[in-house]
Amino acid sequence: MVTNRDWLTKNFAEVIEADALKLESARKIARIASSAEYAGATFIEARRGSKSLEAIELEVEVSLGQAKLVHDIRRRERVAVVCLDGFLPSTFSLRTDFPDLPHLNSADKEIPRTFCLTDLPESEIERIWTGLWYVEKIRWWFEKNAYGELHGEAQPLDPILHGGINFTLVVPDRLLDAGFSGRVTVEQVEPDENQIGVLLLHDARESKGSTGGHSSVVVLVSQPRQHGRLRHAPANLQELRNFDEEFGIDILATLKAKLLEWVSEKQDLLNKPLLIILTIPLEREAGKGAEGVSIRAFWTPTTAGEVGKALGVLDIESSTNRWVRLLTEAPQGALDKIALEVGDVRRGFNREHAASAAGRKATDLKVVQIGVGALGSQLAKTLGDEGFGRWTLIDKDRLMPHNLARHALPFFCVGRYKAPALSFQMCATLDDPDFARSIVCDVLNPEGKNDELDTAFKEADVILDASASVAVSRNVAIEAVRDRLAVSIFFNPSGTDVVILSEGKDQSVRLDDVEMSYYLALLTNKNLQGHLTVPAGGLLNGTACREPSMEMPQSRVIKLVGVAADQVRQAINSPAPRIAVWGESQDGLVEKHSYSPPPDIKALVLGGWEIRCPQKVLDALQIERGKAGTVETGGVLIGAWDRKRKIIYVTIYLGPPHDSIQTPSGFVRGKSGLSELVSSISEVTFGNLGYVGEWHTHPGMNAANLSADDRNFLHKMKELTVLEDSPTLMFIAGNDGVRCAVMNPDDRREESALFREV
Repeated sequence: MVTNRDWLTKNFAEVIEADALKLESARKIARIASSAEYAGATFIEARRGSKSLEAIELEVEVSLGQAKLVHDIRRRERVAVVCLDGFLPSTFSLRTDFPDLPHLNSADKEIPRTFCLTDLPESEIERIWTGLWYVEKIRWWFEKNAYGELHGEAQPLDPILHGGINFTLVVPDRLLDAGFSGRVTVEQVEPDENQIGVLLLHDARESKGSTGGHSSVVVLVSQPRQHGRLRHAPANLQELRNFDEEFGIDILATLKAKLLEWVSEKQDLLNKPLLIILTIPLEREAGKGAEGVSIRAFWTPTTAGEVGKALGVLDIESSTNRWVRLLTEAPQGALDKIALEVGDVRRGFNREHAASAAGRKATDLKVVQIGVGALGSQLAKTLGDEGFGRWTLIDKDRLMPHNLARHALPFFCVGRYKAPALSFQMCATLDDPDFARSIVCDVLNPEGKNDELDTAFKEADVILDASASVAVSRNVAIEAVRDRLAVSIFFNPSGTDVVILSEGKDQSVRLDDVEMSYYLALLTNKNLQGHLTVPAGGLLNGTACREPSMEMPQSRVIKLVGVAADQVRQAINSPAPRIAVWGESQDGLVEKHSYSPPPDIKALVLGGWEIRCPQKVLDALQIERGKAGTVETGGVLIGAWDRKRKIIYVTIYLGPPHDSIQTPSGFVRGKSGLSELVSSISEVTFGNLGYVGEWHTHPGMNAANLSADDRNFLHKMKELTVLEDSPTLMFIAGNDGVRCAVMNPDDRREESALFREV
C-alpha cells in the first residue's frame, strides 16, 4: 500500500536543513514551527523535490477538550506543507488511516487528502498571509473537524467529485429525472480559446431550428452519500465504473440496458456522442436524508453505439449498417480508452430555485394582473423572479420606444404586444411554459375576449390592477365576476410615491370603497400634502390621477416596485383592507401612510342610484345631532359620483358655516368659506372628491322623516342643479337613524329610506 509518506519521500527525496529552504513561504512556516516561543506546532524536517518544490513536515498540536469527538482527530497530527514558488502552500495528512472528512480537497490521485483551509480567494489570502496565520489555520481546521463544526449547518454540502472540470453544463430540472434518456440538443455559448466553456442542454423535442449539436444522454442517480472528502473525477469510463460500489449503482449495467433499449426504439441515438449525467444525493449525516445533490456530466465524443460495442452488447450489422444486439455478450473492451470530458452541471433556473434564492417558497397562487406598463411589467417580473404565483397578464398595448425608459421588456420587443412578450419572458426565465399566459385586450372593451376574461377572473386567487386607470379599477371592483380579493397599485402624478389599495383577504370592503378612503387620507395626512399634484410640465395619460407621462428615473421605479411587491404579498395574506403609500424622502423610502379603511359600508338604492356611505359617517352625524341639543344643525356632504354606474359615494361631511341659521324647527345652511373649502378638497384629491349633497338634523325625539320644509328644499336644490343631470341628495339624522332622500332631475319624484344593514 502506497502511503502519503511514501509519496512524500519519493517526490521530495532530498532532506535539507531549514536554513537551506529557498521559498519564502516555506522558510516562514519552518521559522514559526521551530520557534521556542510557539507551542502550536513542532518542526520535524524539510525536504526538496523537483521543479522548485519544497516541503516542511510538522507535528501539529490540536486543542481538544473533554467533549466527545465526531471525527478521529488526534492531539498530535503529522502533516506535510508543500510549497511551490508563485503559489500558496497546500497541506496534507501523513497519517495512513486519516479519516474522510469534509473540506478535504481533491488533488493528484496519489494524494487525495489535502486540506481546504479557507474559502477565501487567493487574492484575498495574499493580503493577510503569514507563517503564523497559516499554521494556526491548520490547527483550527483539525479542531473544528474533530467536533464536526467545520461545515456549518447553513453551509451547502460539499460535492463528491471534484477536479478535471472541462466545461459547465446547464441542464433543465426536468432532464435530470432518474432514468431519463434520449436525444438532446447541446448548445455551446461563447467558448473561450482552447476551452469548451458553457453548454446549454435542451430537450431535442423543444429545440426545433436550434443550431446546437445533438447528443444522446443517460441520467444516472446514485444512492445517497454523506459529504466528506472530495474524489477526483474519473477521466475515462473504467474509472467511472470504479465508483460502482461507493455510489451503490451498477453504472455499466444501467448503460447497457439503456443502449439496448435504443437498438429497437431509438436507433439514431446510437450514432450520437454519449453524455452521462450522474446525480449523487448528499447527506449531512449518514441515514438522515438527502438535503442536496452533487451532479457531474461525463461527455465522450465516442458514439453511444461504440460505447455499447466496448461494453460487449452491440455491434454494427454490415449489411444494414445498423446497430444490433449481440445474442451473447462479447468480452469487454478497453474501457480506459474511452476518455471522458468532465462537466460541472448547473441546474436550470426554475420557480423553486427562484423562490429559494429569495428566501421564500414557490406558490401556485393564480394571479391575474391588468396592465403591464412601467409599473405592471416591473411588478410582474419582480414577483415572478421570486417564483411567486402563476400569472395571467392582460394588456392591449404594444411596446413603443419611449416605454424602454421604465419597462421590463428589452429593446428587441419594440412593436410587440406587451402582455404576450412579458409572459414569454417570465416563462423562459423559469423554464416553465405554464408559468404565465396573456390576454391581449382592453378590460373595458374586450372585443370578443369576454369569456376568456371571465374565466381568468373566476379562477383567480388575486386580481392585481396595475392599469393606472380609475375606470378599470371600478370595473374590477364592481363588474368583474370574481370571489377573491383585488389590489390596485399605481404611481402618483409626480412619480414620487407608489399607492397600494387592497380589499383584504376577507373582502369586507369593496375596492371602490377603499379608493374613497384613500382620497380621505389625502385630506387628513400631512405627509400626503401635494401627493396628487401634477408637476410643472407633467402630462396625464388620460386616466385621472394615475400613471402620468413624466420624468421618472428608472432607479426610483425599481425601488418603488420592490415596495409594491412586498405590499402585494402582505395584502394577499392580510384579512383586513389596507391603504399604503410609500415614497421617497431624504432618508430613502418611507411609508407615508398606512391605514385600514372602515369595514362597515352602508348602502341603499333610491331613484335608480346606489348611495354608499361608511357607518362611521352616519354615526358622526348622530353625534353632531347630540351636540346641537335643541336646535337643528347641518352642512354639506363630500364624496364622488360614478355616473356610469349610478353610484354616489359619501365620504365625509362638513359642518355648518358660521353664517348658518340654527333653530329648533329649522336649519338654513350658510355659505361663508364653504366654496373655498370645497374647492381645496377637490384640488387636494385631484377632482375626485367634491360636493354631493346636504345634511341636517331633527333634534330631540323627532324622527328623520322629511318635513314640508325638507321637501321644499329638495325642490329648490333641484332648480339649482338641474343642468348637472344628477339627483339631489339629502341626509337627515333623527332619533330613528339617518334617512337618505333623493330627487331625480327628470321626474322630480322624491324617494327616501333609512340606512339599514345590507
